[in-house]
Amino acid sequence: MRNILHLTVLTICLLSAASAQTPGYYIEESVITALPDAAADTSAVKMWIAGDKFRRMQGDSLDITIGRLDKGLFWNITPAEKTYSVIDMETMRGLGQFTMVMMGAQADKSGKIIIPDDLYLRTGEKKKISGWNAEKVALNKKYTGMMENFALWISSDCGAPPELYSNLMRQIFGDPSGEAQKLFKLWKQLNGYPVMVEMSMMGMKQTTITKKISPADIPASMFELPSGLKEVDNPMKDAFQRMHEE
Repeated sequence: MRNILHLTVLTICLLSAASAQTPGYYIEESVITALPDAAADTSAVKMWIAGDKFRRMQGDSLDITIGRLDKGLFWNITPAEKTYSVIDMETMRGLGQFTMVMMGAQADKSGKIIIPDDLYLRTGEKKKISGWNAEKVALNKKYTGMMENFALWISSDCGAPPELYSNLMRQIFGDPSGEAQKLFKLWKQLNGYPVMVEMSMMGMKQTTITKKISPADIPASMFELPSGLKEVDNPMKDAFQRMHEE
């Protein structure tokens, strides 16, 4: 009887542990940013993505962003200061729309987003990046706008499903509705993951290189706000409101 009880307790513990894990993907990136008259800066990025949740940690400061579409918010965490701030979905959608225009999306006089069918073009250029075969897909020169250059090096053999990148960007942009969904569909139709992203605007050049990507069982706690943090105002929200008023 005691052995049966012990096995029952063990089984419950194992099931509880399994339910606390979420299937997803773990990604490591290197982000190289070069500004005019300044040495290039390189920072490491780690990301965990599972469904409609993601966690991103960047740089030596290990600042963390946690996106939770199910809660309708983002948390920005500064571990060194033991603080966090909250960004609501409305703010993220506004910032996302601004970023989409920078990345080539068009906007009519009312500000409504328009996604052209030929926004991205395959260039035929191919090379290996982090050991993966990749093909360059570039922003159509007709739609460069503020972005002087924007290119995705797409790999179909890096182990990531085609929808992973579009799902991540959908979350980062605040899950916008309407025409914006067409952009995520275009990214999914590229049939791969961008293992390198190149962009340049107003003298700044940035290259993001994926170093590792693999399936992972992610603890649910990775997408929760840690205890013991103090909430502070988020300057990003105020900046967006001022920009919107202008």
